[in-house]
Amino acid sequence: MTTASTIDLPDEARRQIEAAARRLGQTAEDFIAAALARLDAAEQAANYFQMRASRALAGTALALFQSGAGNEPPGPEDETS
Repeated sequence: MTTASTIDLPDEARRQIEAAARRLGQTAEDFIAAALARLDAAEQAANYFQMRASRALAGTALALFQSGAGNEPPGPEDETS
């Protein structure tokens, strides 16, 4: 669905958007839509990691790192070609 909207921008911002869109072979509208989608994705990722960090148990993570667990060399099934 597409809805027409008008956004008042300073002339310099409009020129920068149009130039960036041209370099990418996009319309200014597509460039703005893609930029907003990236911004939204970054915000969602930041919120997710913040939520995960709030549940972290620092002592448990530190003990795991200090235990040496996971220091075994990769097995033949772990190699990539």
